[in-house]
Amino acid sequence: MSSPNTSAPQPKLSGKLLIDTGMGSFLGDKRIRLLEAIDKTGSISQAAKAVPFSYKAAWDAVDDMNNVAPEPLVNRSTGGRNGGGTELTAFARRLIAFYRALEQASQLALERLTRNLEQSGVCDIDDFRQVSRTTVSPAPLPACTRDR
Repeated sequence: MSSPNTSAPQPKLSGKLLIDTGMGSFLGDKRIRLLEAIDKTGSISQAAKAVPFSYKAAWDAVDDMNNVAPEPLVNRSTGGRNGGGTELTAFARRLIAFYRALEQASQLALERLTRNLEQSGVCDIDDFRQVSRTTVSPAPLPACTRDR
């Protein structure tokens, strides 16, 4: 009879970055992926399929982002002989790079937090909840009862 595995992998904290404005949600992972797909395909329709978004939702998202951003993110040309097209502005490309850098920094911060919690003896989600609820005078960190 084999013994149970006592070294289960530690849970990893991860998060999603969402940038809001006073007018509502502006940028999140799905909209950034839409912009990246538009840049790659030159088409809102093809980008919508890749993300996935419905065609209408993709158009609505592009309109929302263009209306909220200080500069346009997407330039569109309607049909015609070549069927039109869509391209990102230089501002959109900078915004994508900024978002991806923030996302990476956020994940690194969560990884540092995970290491600090493990070193402090916080070893499960209940311990984490208890620690995160303390604000003014934190209680001592609970001892980890799981074998390491």
